[in-house]
Amino acid sequence: MSSLRTSLLLYNLALPLGLLAMAPGAWKKMRARGADPAHLRQRLGVYPTNVRTRIASVTTHSERLWMHAVSVGEVNVGLKLLQLWLQQHPHGAAILSVTTPTAHDIATRFAERHPQRLAVIYSPFDAPPIVRRVLDDTRPTHIVLVEAEIWPNFVTEAHRRRIPITLVNARLSDRSARRFAKAARLIRPIFSQLSQVLVQEPEDAARWHPLGVPPDRVHTCGSIKFDPEGAAPDPEKIAQLGTLLQNTGITPEQPRLLAASTHAGEELALARLLAQLKTQPRWKDLRLLLVPRHVERTPALLDELAPL
Repeated sequence: MSSLRTSLLLYNLALPLGLLAMAPGAWKKMRARGADPAHLRQRLGVYPTNVRTRIASVTTHSERLWMHAVSVGEVNVGLKLLQLWLQQHPHGAAILSVTTPTAHDIATRFAERHPQRLAVIYSPFDAPPIVRRVLDDTRPTHIVLVEAEIWPNFVTEAHRRRIPITLVNARLSDRSARRFAKAARLIRPIFSQLSQVLVQEPEDAARWHPLGVPPDRVHTCGSIKFDPEGAAPDPEKIAQLGTLLQNTGITPEQPRLLAASTHAGEELALARLLAQLKTQPRWKDLRLLLVPRHVERTPALLDELAPL
């Protein structure tokens, strides 16, 4: 038995057990973020009529990119790249797959600007029958994975179909590299199928070589997060933000402290810090803007901060 077949056999034996163990917590988290049963059906490769229509439109183009990004951070990175790709490939179209409802909302708003060239779907579960069915439906000519999403069955089936697979804005910490190294014999056959890996930092490059990615396929490109946007900031959104701030009593002259992508506990600590700072004359007008990473936490966050 080949090393790849061995890796996939062990992975597919463990996959159902892993899904069963994670399902209750994952579904609870997704429901909190606005998921519904229709989202789950999409992960099984079953799409509503409007999504199937979008997918059919994409498959009429000669170049068909599939980009996968998990959550909001990865989607924001991916949309920068996707915007430029659509500009540079006028005869191309794309599938954008995501995992979380919030990421899906962001991707869908972006797709409204490209109604005939972009379809947004929930990422399929990494089970062989589902992966094969979705690839049959979408027929991508190139696959781009954002940051860290390497699913064994998906990557293997795409490689079998001779679809190039690129990992962009790739991340692999020293800790993760050491953990992967312990299972290198099982991981190498999967990772070796990647066509190229575009890493953020020079020190990241060497970490991919022991995992089966040849040195000539690893390229240091910096972080897409710090690349300039493909277009100038939207004046309408800037105006909306200004109106929102004014409606909450924050004037342009007041200093503001922005805390974005915050998690539970961080907001309360920042609010207490703000209270301390405002005791100083220099910062008496300071205002704190909180943008929690998971927007569904907003009601609970407001209750937590109310006593302050």
